[in-house]
Amino acid sequence: MKEIINHYAAVLIVAVVSLCCIGFLFGVPGNKSISNASKEIIQERIKKTKVSLENRNNQKFAEVMQRQRPRINYKNEKKVFTNVSYALDDLFVSEDQEGRILKIRIISIRKKESQNRNNSQIKSNSQYKIQGNSIVFYRAGEYTFFCESRDLSNKKTMSKITIPVQPSIER
Repeated sequence: MKEIINHYAAVLIVAVVSLCCIGFLFGVPGNKSISNASKEIIQERIKKTKVSLENRNNQKFAEVMQRQRPRINYKNEKKVFTNVSYALDDLFVSEDQEGRILKIRIISIRKKESQNRNNSQIKSNSQYKIQGNSIVFYRAGEYTFFCESRDLSNKKTMSKITIPVQPSIER
């Protein structure tokens, strides 16, 4: 009989403890359970993390959008003559917002032809020669360079720059 009471007491204790745990985890109507409370806390933290990530991304986007495009300028430090080799870096400079020098890509070069009836611009490679980073002009006139430059934020500028080329002085 003593053994039956001991087993009955042990089963009763296990049942009471189990019911208490179930009630504690799932709660009583009107009260929050631990699982609901912890679920709400976790969801709130996830929401705050998402909001802070969105704010950070929005700030980065705003910084990129407020950033100025690179500038491409003709240096105009010296006159350009025919049959003389000029480095493209000596003719043009491209800078970003912080003043860093950027690479310039020449898209096309056109020479303004005055012999045409409609005075249009014609692309002709026989009037100049590009080798690596240098250019040689074979005929005098106005050459229009179409240049492109990109900064580290991938902001792009396309410029149209016209430079006069004078005939070289024969000695």
